[in-house]
Amino acid sequence: MNKKRVHSCLFPSFSDFEDEIAVSVFFSGCNMRCRMCFNARVVVEPPKMTLEEVLAFIESQVPLATAVVLLGGEPLVHPVEVLEEFLERVRDMGLKTKLFTNGTFYEKLVRLMPLLDRVSLDVKHRLNLECYQRVSSLFTNEMLDNIIQSAEFLRRFFPQRSEFRITVCKPIHTCEDLESLKKDFPGLIVQSYEKTDGQLFKDFELEVLRCE
Repeated sequence: MNKKRVHSCLFPSFSDFEDEIAVSVFFSGCNMRCRMCFNARVVVEPPKMTLEEVLAFIESQVPLATAVVLLGGEPLVHPVEVLEEFLERVRDMGLKTKLFTNGTFYEKLVRLMPLLDRVSLDVKHRLNLECYQRVSSLFTNEMLDNIIQSAEFLRRFFPQRSEFRITVCKPIHTCEDLESLKKDFPGLIVQSYEKTDGQLFKDFELEVLRCE
């Protein structure tokens, strides 16, 4: 808990956890390099805070804060035992918890689920290797298997505690891709691509995808 793992914290956040006043904790590092990533600096810059420092910050915001959200980067690149202890201590403060994840760490997700009130899975693209490699050249079949398992686990056992979202852009996605994904994931939250200075991983020009 005294190793630096967190890039930064944001408080208050009113958008990361619906109907809650959240502390958003941005964990450093990620196992993907998504071309449309808008948090790339969180991925590549050295972590600045230990989890003990983060917990002290969270506690200082109680009782105004009602929840803590784990984002990245990808929080699940960190040891599951460390994340368990962190979540347990957050819940001991009486706060709700939410995780944003890319779904590539299925076993960690299953283990942490009892400590999570909500999970948001970023599905990135249609669930096949060719499509995911349009998003990140680092993507592998093993990652895809984990995502499929994570999505099925959430849909089957925790439909009321999970959400699915995607950030779309040309030429990575098409309108046909988006329609297919909406059928596969009813209620899919679609976010439009926005150009930012943080998009360090793109190797070709990206544009907003507009579908009627």
